Amino acid sequence: MSAKESRLLSLLVVMILVSQPTTAAEELSGDDEFSDDSGPNPCRHELVSQGWLDRTHGWMSRTVCGPSRWVDGFFARPDDVYEDAAGTQLRIVGANRWQDNDDDSSEFNIRGKVELPNLQHRLSLVFDNENDRNDELRDGLDTRPEEVGQDDGGFRSALRWAANMPDRMNVDIDVGLRSELTTFVRARYRWFTPIGKSLWAFRFTQKGYWEDPEGFGSNSLFEFDRPVTLNTSFRFSSEYELTEENNELNRDWYFNQNARLYWQLGQRTGLSYSIGLDGYTDPVAAVENWRTSIRFRQSIWRPWFFWELEPYVYWPREFGYEGISGVVIRLEVQAGLPEWEPRSRPAASSG
Repeated sequence: MSAKESRLLSLLVVMILVSQPTTAAEELSGDDEFSDDSGPNPCRHELVSQGWLDRTHGWMSRTVCGPSRWVDGFFARPDDVYEDAAGTQLRIVGANRWQDNDDDSSEFNIRGKVELPNLQHRLSLVFDNENDRNDELRDGLDTRPEEVGQDDGGFRSALRWAANMPDRMNVDIDVGLRSELTTFVRARYRWFTPIGKSLWAFRFTQKGYWEDPEGFGSNSLFEFDRPVTLNTSFRFSSEYELTEENNELNRDWYFNQNARLYWQLGQRTGLSYSIGLDGYTDPVAAVENWRTSIRFRQSIWRPWFFWELEPYVYWPREFGYEGISGVVIRLEVQAGLPEWEPRSRPAASSG
């Protein structure tokens, strides 16, 4: 381990040791994730009546939505924040990557959201020490372990305005600055719904943006979720992006496809397996990278302290699809974020 990597891990350990300990009651107290203060809840289902048919349908909706919410919260990508939760949030993540071709690296990421007072959870300040637009637009659970340490050392900050929308629907707009004082504007629409009477659920996310000097772009993400057992869940993600920058490089559409299986191993432990690919449609339609990884994530010592181990293999086109393997270790400190405890599923009511 290099001196830089040692300092990175030591910094996170020191931050944990000097932080004020909290009582068990304080750790487990706080707003319920389904309370009214947390904003619109996509798992909430308005009942037309209290009859057995509507109550059974409401139970089915919660059964489909609940595992998806846990996956998004517990397995959030290291540079993401929990958009559905109100209040000030902060994530500090340090990571080291070791690769069999000696392309080792490390990174330190800080990302947060500060809710501005007296505005009914509608306006907040978001910031990140990563300047790459792709991290903001990408599928929220796509960790890309082979890219750890490839950040540009820049920053992004923005004012985010969230519109009041019906349940299962979100609209927000970011206006902000990047490194070198360049500006950007981004709008996002999200919609979540169960699929008929099946166990499948569908989520659609559409983003449009403008950045100086890259120009305009559009990103569409389609996600399909299904609980497999009481403790496992499957998700398929299909993402497409069209930008002025890619058109100038004769790349046309960017595509990214992923399939993931999640296991809830315990109250604070989870495991995910993913396989995916990405590429461009021009000048010839081709897959640029194939990748697969296993991600183990656990909350230890305190509810806000996590560690991760993610071994992976990827096959880049630029190296003739020759396999490159590696492993990433992450340490994470959270503040102001919801505790994603597993919740017992409500039984269907009769009568």
